[in-house]
Amino acid sequence: MHHWAGESGFMMSECQSEISPKESQMKKFALAFLAIFAIVATLAVLPASASAASLDCTVTPSGTASGCTTNQPSWSYVGAFVVTGLSPGSYTFQWSATPQPGSLIVGHNQIALCTTDSCSHTFSGNADDIDWVITVVITNTATHAQQTVSNEIVLPAYCGQQLC
Repeated sequence: MHHWAGESGFMMSECQSEISPKESQMKKFALAFLAIFAIVATLAVLPASASAASLDCTVTPSGTASGCTTNQPSWSYVGAFVVTGLSPGSYTFQWSATPQPGSLIVGHNQIALCTTDSCSHTFSGNADDIDWVITVVITNTATHAQQTVSNEIVLPAYCGQQLC
């Protein structure tokens, strides 16, 4: 191996070349830029915070908002469901309703017709209790990351002038 003294006076071998302070600084800058780019690229493909999303529910008999249940007798209840807390982005929504044991099952498949971040459904209070778990599978269209949110709606049966 041959050695010689470079312009700076340091001994160098044939396979080494002298790097100016400006070139060294540029290489450090390039490495720092690549590291930052790698971190940003990694964060861009991470799914939105799953814990941030939730499914809010409001039941309105006679126009009174009362959460996801009510004790107010009514022939008809409207359940309004909204997915909240999502990070900005583009999402698809797959809705479903699962009747709990002993609950009215008629109409639960209509929830699946919803395709946006909100859904509304009219429930009959005619002599049948309603206890359904409403579930939404949310898919981020950019990353294909999925998260699931759900809420239970409990509505009492109505028999004439009173709750059954």
